[in-house]
Amino acid sequence: MTALLDVERILYGGVKSIANSGSNQALLGSDNGPGFGWHDITAEKVGLSYRASRALTLRGGYNHSGAPFDGSQNFFNLLAPAVVQNHVTVGATWSLQNGKDINVNYLHAFGETLNGISSIPPNAGGGNANLSMYQNAVGVSFGWARK
Repeated sequence: MTALLDVERILYGGVKSIANSGSNQALLGSDNGPGFGWHDITAEKVGLSYRASRALTLRGGYNHSGAPFDGSQNFFNLLAPAVVQNHVTVGATWSLQNGKDINVNYLHAFGETLNGISSIPPNAGGGNANLSMYQNAVGVSFGWARK
């Protein structure tokens, strides 16, 4: 069995189009234009890989990260509602003959809600935009090695 641990610092704050506040009044795309209001976050990840047999490898993982923005930035983040902070993954590889393999995986991102705090600017009607998100994804692939 192999266990992996990863801690990653994601520096969103250094990218103006991501870090600028959504309430900035300059033109979209300008240096001081509105952005997503994201700040730097840390993501902690753990993963396990277990070779059950010569032909079968099983994998699993967990990821936790902080929220990249607060409720005051919800309006612009309707375009990218990144409110999920925890997800798990499981997968397997079945190795066939002649360098071929089949991979399957599943991801579940646990639901999160971020309630807006005066997130809709007054010139857009005012109020709050609340964001909720969860996600499930399934993948299947077939691979082979060229000889």
